Amino acid sequence: MSAAAFDQTDPRRAYRQLFELGRGGMAKVYLAESLASGIRKLVVLKVLNPELSANAEMRTLFRREAQLAAQMNHPNVVQVMEVVEYRESPFIVMEYLDGAPLSIIIRRAGKQLSLALYLQIFGQVLRGLHHFHELRDLDGTPLNGVHRDVSPANIMVLHDGPVKVLDFGIAKISASDVQATRSGIIKGRIQYMPPEQILGSSTIDRRADLFALGVMLWEAVAGRRMWEGKTEVELFRALATGALPNLRDFAPTAPYSIVEVVKRATAIEPENRFANALEMLAALEAASAKDFLHARPDELASFMATHFGEAREEEQRQIKAALRGEMGSEALELSDSRQRVIPVSSLGDSARMSDEPVELQELESSRTFPVRHRGRKLAAAVAALAALGVVGTWALRAPAPAPAPVSLAQPAPPKTVLFEVQALPAGAEIVLDGKLLGTNHFAGPQPLVDRKVSLEVRASGHLTERKELVLTRDMSLQIVLAPDPALALVTAPAVPAADSAAPSPRLAAHNAGRGVKKLSGKCNPPYVFAADGVKTYKPECF
Repeated sequence: MSAAAFDQTDPRRAYRQLFELGRGGMAKVYLAESLASGIRKLVVLKVLNPELSANAEMRTLFRREAQLAAQMNHPNVVQVMEVVEYRESPFIVMEYLDGAPLSIIIRRAGKQLSLALYLQIFGQVLRGLHHFHELRDLDGTPLNGVHRDVSPANIMVLHDGPVKVLDFGIAKISASDVQATRSGIIKGRIQYMPPEQILGSSTIDRRADLFALGVMLWEAVAGRRMWEGKTEVELFRALATGALPNLRDFAPTAPYSIVEVVKRATAIEPENRFANALEMLAALEAASAKDFLHARPDELASFMATHFGEAREEEQRQIKAALRGEMGSEALELSDSRQRVIPVSSLGDSARMSDEPVELQELESSRTFPVRHRGRKLAAAVAALAALGVVGTWALRAPAPAPAPVSLAQPAPPKTVLFEVQALPAGAEIVLDGKLLGTNHFAGPQPLVDRKVSLEVRASGHLTERKELVLTRDMSLQIVLAPDPALALVTAPAVPAADSAAPSPRLAAHNAGRGVKKLSGKCNPPYVFAADGVKTYKPECF
């Protein structure tokens, strides 16, 4: 394809928005059709939320994500085609991934996903991570990248078997990357964080990503979440003291070689982990061979066809309807006035990306080894996935007349938003604008309003937390009330039992002097909300 096809001043360039795929605190994700030079192709548009477009920091973070992805070219990493600024609303154009996030796969068909297939997926993830970890700037300078948010929600399994790592929005590059790392702030999913990230270290490296993958391997072997039943505070304290759950307690028959890989990947001290992703990959492949856990190259594609084939066909019908204009799709004509932010670096084939983080769901039972599950279709799961629009495909057609240009206006927002609050301790009351919503947990619709509303969480013997919110989008909050310092003292975590791992010297030094003390005012609450609505934690409070 000629360079002229990507000329930002070419008035023929357009993207026709088809339908929304997902949304997060920072951006919305749409399926769209590229109409450049008469070549029709499905792409994904990740559009920065309008309320964040005026925020310089959010725009910088948004561009950083695209800059990182645009420099990568690997079959196990999502590809970015370009970034466009249009009427103060920047958006990223990405390849369309024809598959489903691992988080959705685990939620809908996790019991049928054998350990051998898990290992095949993790092997591809390690290859993609190693490419990112080794990434260099245009002048050859190592970027020393760290993803910092490796989790099932950021791993996409395509229908024909390939696996891709997604979402480099909070990745860290180089020790001086102040945009990605700030002292005292933790970003990412805490269920997969290593201790150094929990403690807010500014020197985390690629071994933090290997720890996260080690936690995912732990969960694949055990058939449950590593931190199931633990509060955030309990999780933080367990990591700070080096008291990780013992895999053998939940999977006593797990292969020794796999358990050893998990143990090394999740070592408390980074120097005791694998040095890089290729080293962990070699250990994983050796363990797979030793315990006969190899899966054929076509097995993952067969698994996807069995459990998500009907959902894929349903989305194909949805896409065809959108392409015919039956779903109210709109064209996003990009005229001469737009400004290119990042040049085109590469194009991917049919692909798709989901922006909505979905947490790994609890599995009911542990695995028995060796494992080679062969399950029946899960009709309910397929129907649910079809409704979510998780999978899809694309096809070349004869060029059609270009649709009439319209603005990049977003669809009219819903009249209600989903509002969820989880609160501790037991009996904590959740009050919104003076109305009691419930105790400990509330989830339900609330009117969409552009004014501030007052949220109050209160419980006897604890400090009341108040926060002003603007309910213009779906929101989920987790609030842990601090004990009232006038009534009680907060003590440090108890010394681990004799059969538990003792804290490392570095962590012991970090915890030194953190004995009985009154709660600091700066730790009420022990987290802050970023401009994009993401809750980040203050490690000094734990």
